[in-house]
This record gives sequence, C-alpha cells and structure tokens, in this order.
Amino acid sequence: PLYSNLVRFFKYLLPFSAVILILAVVAWPYLQKENIQLSIGFATGMMGESEEPTMVNPRYTGVDKDNQPFAVTADLAHNLVMDTAHVELQMPKADIAMTDGSWMAVTAETGVFDRDVKSLDLAGSVNLFHDQGYELNTDVLHINIQARTAESAVSVQGQGPIGDLTSEGVRVNNVTRIIVFTGKASLIL
Repeated sequence: PLYSNLVRFFKYLLPFSAVILILAVVAWPYLQKENIQLSIGFATGMMGESEEPTMVNPRYTGVDKDNQPFAVTADLAHNLVMDTAHVELQMPKADIAMTDGSWMAVTAETGVFDRDVKSLDLAGSVNLFHDQGYELNTDVLHINIQARTAESAVSVQGQGPIGDLTSEGVRVNNVTRIIVFTGKASLIL
C-alpha cells in the first residue's frame, strides 16, 4: 500500500510540476522589471593615431577571368578612400577555389590589395598553401589574382609530399600548373 500511494502521488505531482515549469518559462520575460535593449552607434574615437578610415575584418570576394571564386580577408584594412584602388591590409589572407575542386590559400603579415588590377602584394612571413600538401614560405610575394600567378624574387623555402626545397625565387602559374624556382635551387627528395 505504501508503494501504491507513492506511485499515485508522483502520478499527479510530476505533470503538475511540468505545467508550473512551462508557465514560469513563458511568464519570466514579463516578470523582469528592467527592459534590456541593444543600441548600435558609431564610435567617436579613432583606431590608433591615424585619421584615415579603417575597417575591421574586411572581406573582398570575386571571381577571376575563369569564373573561379576568390576571397581576400584581413584583420584590418586602411586607405579605404574610394578614389584609390589600393587598400593596405594587416594580416591578410587570400584563397581561391579551382574548377578541379582544389584550393590555394596565402597568409602574410601585411599586404596591399589593388582592387582594379586584382593583385595582392604581400610581405612578412608569407605562407602559400595548396590542398595537395604543398607549402611555400617567403618574405615577399606578388599575386595576380586575375592571371592566377604568383611571383617572388627573394629566398623561398618549400615542402611537400615529394620533399623539401630552397631557392632564390619562385614563379607560380596556376593556369599551366607550372612552378619555376629561380636562381640557385636545392631539392631534397
């Protein structure tokens, strides 16, 4: 009899508790005395000491001449005046998807993006990655996004599935899929 009475008690208590809990959840916003609102406005201060327009986390997307999508992003962008095509980037990243499904990505410390020519001049710890496992590192790299080419005339180190290499420069042509290592070059297989 004690067990039966306990079961009967919980048979009514649990659904009653569920109804009370649902009513509390529905009524909770109406019981709050403070009305919390989100306001959006413009900051009056400048980032850093420069008075030029600055954008945080900019993203520029487009397609190259073969309709392959590309994107250029950065942590900060300066020199955003509309009558100039050059945008200065801090911590830029660029990637392009190829029609065969592969992709390439590039990162650097600084860069200048030319919106008209669709080129990107990168400097400082430039890393070029290809999805097939290849990586190139250099200090300076010029990328022509429209022509799908990249070029550097300074020391390049690379690694990939076939081995490690160093050279005095590099020219990458993604249309012909040919990479030319210029100057003195060394490959360890």
